[in-house]
Amino acid sequence: MSPDPIALHVPELDGREAEAAAQAVRDGKLQGGGEITARVEATLRERLGAETALLVTSCTHALETGFALLDLQPGDEVIIPSYSHPAASTAALRAGATLVFADSLPDSPNLDPADAAERITPRTRAIAVIHYGGISADLDALRSICEAANIAIIEDAAQAFDSKWHGESCGTVGFAGCISFHGTKSVVAGESGLLITSADHAERAMEFREMGTDRHRFRSGTASQYGWCGPGSSFLPSDVLASILAVQLEKADSILHKRLELFDRYREMLLDEDQAERLALPEASNGSSGNGHVFHIRLDGRDERERCRAHLAAEGISSAMHFQALHTTEFGRSIQRSPIPDLPNSRRYADGLLRLPMHTRLDFAQQDRVVDSLQRFLRTR
Repeated sequence: MSPDPIALHVPELDGREAEAAAQAVRDGKLQGGGEITARVEATLRERLGAETALLVTSCTHALETGFALLDLQPGDEVIIPSYSHPAASTAALRAGATLVFADSLPDSPNLDPADAAERITPRTRAIAVIHYGGISADLDALRSICEAANIAIIEDAAQAFDSKWHGESCGTVGFAGCISFHGTKSVVAGESGLLITSADHAERAMEFREMGTDRHRFRSGTASQYGWCGPGSSFLPSDVLASILAVQLEKADSILHKRLELFDRYREMLLDEDQAERLALPEASNGSSGNGHVFHIRLDGRDERERCRAHLAAEGISSAMHFQALHTTEFGRSIQRSPIPDLPNSRRYADGLLRLPMHTRLDFAQQDRVVDSLQRFLRTR
């Protein structure tokens, strides 16, 4: 009999989320911006140490709002890591930016600050940074670079809820921080996100997420009617989603503890492997405290990665690649100036990175199976 399959990701749900959502429906709390939304936003502000924490319908919409707050003009440039999800690049494009792709570090998928610094021009308005797998990019280096050039940091912290850099929560360091509560993340609401920004920009951000109106003032009773204030969109999630997130936040500490336990155990077991140095195991950089969102290895190119995936799949173990190198995609090439940069580290991660199962329902016996299968594959190299 074949062993039970091991999933790549399983959300931490226990029935309380369904009951909370059902109660919100029974209470008629279907729209956004109500009591539940306010309570969750207050919890997140306190947990993250954020000046402003606004629930939105997705991390992508948080990114779109963050870039909109920059008031980009034609010709303004945004530097962005090529090895990243397309959401931040798409959000920057929709705000009118010209994209300038930068490379990853040799030993980390995160943005190389030195490479980004070399790409700054008088037209650069921001550097967008992703905290890959919940491990923070070097925010000290990026902050120094951006302050010297008088440009903004936009943090794509989609994977980095509860991750920290020298004690500061990822998402709270830059001009705007954007977090995801998508169903594939550690703390979930199905489809939802968070925008973090300074108190100075809170009013404009609230207007933007409610169709460019000051409806939040009307709802709070501080205005007799709401008016049109400027461009915006409809990015306010339902209180039903907020009710799910409220339950998830009650479990956030235990979720974080379990994921970090599994992350550290993967590293401990794979560090004993003779070929561990060739796996490029993830490791929190100096000053970073991760959240165990992803445990990845980096194999020697696309062919070896695909053979490893097939080997694991044959033994009932799910695994997955991740991002493309955006500058190499057909669309990415079409929007770049010539010559298109090489960015070898981004390509190396796009071709070789493989994610292993990581979720709170993964027990040690299953994790042992994953590591044993992987080690047997490595011995066939």
